[in-house]
Amino acid sequence: MLNISSLPTLTPSNFIKAYSGRPGCACGCRGKYYAAGDKMVARILKKIQAADPSMVDIGPTYVAVDSETRQWVLYTE
Repeated sequence: MLNISSLPTLTPSNFIKAYSGRPGCACGCRGKYYAAGDKMVARILKKIQAADPSMVDIGPTYVAVDSETRQWVLYTE
C-alpha cells in the first residue's frame, strides 16, 4: 500500500508506468507517459521522493506531485 512513510523505500520496480508533463491534464496532451523499465521512471521517482511531503498526493494506485510548472505521476496499476 502506498503511503507517505513508504515513499523513501519505493523503487522503480514498484511502478508500471509514469507521467511527466505540464499541470492541468494527464491524458498525454501536455506531457509524456513512460513504461516500466524506462530510465524516466527512476528519475520521476527521485523527484517525487525529494518533494515536500505536503505536495505529494497518494491514491490507491498512484503517487503524484504537482508543482506550478510540472506534474509527475507514478502508477502501480
